[in-house]
Amino acid sequence: MESANPVKTIRQLLGFGNNPSQILYVSRDTLFEDNIAFFKNKFQSNRPISVRFVGEKAVDAGGPIRENFRILMRKLHAAELNMFFGTHSHNLLPSNNQMLLYSGMFEVLGNIAAGIINGVPLKLPLHPAVIDCILDRPRDEQFGKISIDDILDVDLKEFLTKILNCKEDDEMVTVINDEANPTHWLDNCGWPVSKQMTVSCKHEIVMCVMYHYIIDIRSSAITAIENGMKCNNRFPLKVLTPSLLGELLKPPLINATELQRLVQPSIDKLKADASEHATYITDLMKEISDTDANMMAVFTKAADCVYEDLTEIKLELNTFNRIEAFPIGNTCSATILFPVSFNSSSEFKTTVLMRMKEAVEFFGML
Repeated sequence: MESANPVKTIRQLLGFGNNPSQILYVSRDTLFEDNIAFFKNKFQSNRPISVRFVGEKAVDAGGPIRENFRILMRKLHAAELNMFFGTHSHNLLPSNNQMLLYSGMFEVLGNIAAGIINGVPLKLPLHPAVIDCILDRPRDEQFGKISIDDILDVDLKEFLTKILNCKEDDEMVTVINDEANPTHWLDNCGWPVSKQMTVSCKHEIVMCVMYHYIIDIRSSAITAIENGMKCNNRFPLKVLTPSLLGELLKPPLINATELQRLVQPSIDKLKADASEHATYITDLMKEISDTDANMMAVFTKAADCVYEDLTEIKLELNTFNRIEAFPIGNTCSATILFPVSFNSSSEFKTTVLMRMKEAVEFFGML
């Protein structure tokens, strides 16, 4: 399904737009527990989610659901929950925590991941080999996405490096029989008993152990996540390619070129305006870095990462309040109101970017 908008395609397959919303009631004091109970017992992947914060009047036009998932994902990532391990490339491996497994938390995580249908950012960058496993891709494809740098166990990584550095069979025998090394990984990795461990097959041995570490010892958790994502076979998981599922779980950052495309209609209007502050904005957009571009997109949508249903970001001057010194983001209409209280382009650029960054950092979105 190499669609330009996979979320839209999945919605069509589910008849998503024709089904009534399911209401997720959450309290700020018990948001994590409320979400877990909802996704464990009530969630239906073919119905839109509408979030309501108990005791608050906000109508969910996009803001409440994004805020809910932002806070929820932060709690799921918390070290004390012990649900994930992060690799060198910031990809996630599910833990093999038996308590979480038996409590059904990994299946609930799969249900939550199926929430991508609602177009909300999950910030769940699962390791590419784990995604391949969820999608039942061939093992050879999974092998190609595993690196020795993904091994978080320092002793095991050092042991595998020693094996790779072996030049002779005698040296290999010494390394794999040295009790100071974690040789139990060799016993458990599934290497055929009848096949000798020689230098000629050292790369196969290391891959066998790495696969055991990345996938095999976590297979129960990975299967539970897959079952949760399937949502009793209602969610068409298998129509996704690994790259698309990876992008949906952790969409790519917006760079300067992409942001300039999104704001171009506004830039055209501002150029026609030709006022001093309109020029400040157009100059800012010309020079913006990739880092600042993504930060501005995050500020606009009040979300950790921005989904591909974002087709335009509107840039406007805040002529309603000429003494306002802060940029204002309207997350529902994807609009930024820029202040008109500055006297120079450099002051405008420095202050506006600084205040946007302070806002997204305060809310934990960067």
